[in-house]
Amino acid sequence: MGGDGSPKGSWHRSLTIDIRQILLKIQQEILHGCVLFSSRFFPSKSWLKNEKICKMAEQLGTISFQMMLEFTSLDRQ
Repeated sequence: MGGDGSPKGSWHRSLTIDIRQILLKIQQEILHGCVLFSSRFFPSKSWLKNEKICKMAEQLGTISFQMMLEFTSLDRQ
């Protein structure tokens, strides 16, 4: 037990959570508002949403690939 009655090391766990939240926020702002576009690169829409590079780009803050697909389909109509 720590001097304040809390389990020993509990301050370390809360500090780790705070740092992770900060890093997540920074990560989401790296490409905030950017749109990645590649024509004729992906064979299908269902494959696109499961592609690792697409998920990574969204985690870095790009506009959702699903939204991009909707925009492009509206543009072609």
